[in-house]
Amino acid sequence: MPLRLSVSFSGVLLVACSVAMFRYASFGTDPFTSFVVGISKISGWRYGVLYMGINIALLCLFVIINRHLIGWATSIVVFMSGYITEGFLSIMNMIEAAPSMNLRIIWLSLAVVVQCIGSALYYEADFGVSAYDACALTMNERFGLPFRWCRVVMDGGCLIVGMSFGVTIGIGTVIAACCMGPLIVMFRRRIALPLLRRGARHA
Repeated sequence: MPLRLSVSFSGVLLVACSVAMFRYASFGTDPFTSFVVGISKISGWRYGVLYMGINIALLCLFVIINRHLIGWATSIVVFMSGYITEGFLSIMNMIEAAPSMNLRIIWLSLAVVVQCIGSALYYEADFGVSAYDACALTMNERFGLPFRWCRVVMDGGCLIVGMSFGVTIGIGTVIAACCMGPLIVMFRRRIALPLLRRGARHA
């Protein structure tokens, strides 16, 4: 149990920090963040507040239709992730406000990998997922569709909505929309599951 708690919390933290990496790299954000930033632009609300509000709305839906995906990690994502992202982004900007092109490419690459590893960790820890992640997982469970393609569809939809709200869609957003589903599946199989199995054997 302590290992699963640690894995779940680590996953949530990594995902929140990866969003800051996306924004810092300035090649476009991850698809869901594009969606939230787009709504933020037209509403004038802060990203952290809006992120929390959208997640609460989705959370209410999934409490009804797929309750087992909701847990304590969901609460952290809803109430803290937006602020963790803003805090980490502020630290990065204090260190280097205008990163070079090479550094931006490195941060983009890290953002994609870190977000997929973080997602894989807290999916497998099974203490709840974000309301957004619950969308693709529910499609996978209810309709038997491969998770990787459910996630690609969800990310592609967020990309389109964000773009329609005036968010600049960069190469990073497109890469994330196309690759995150397959990469999460790979990291669940190669990192998250082996980690939890080794922990269970040594418990």
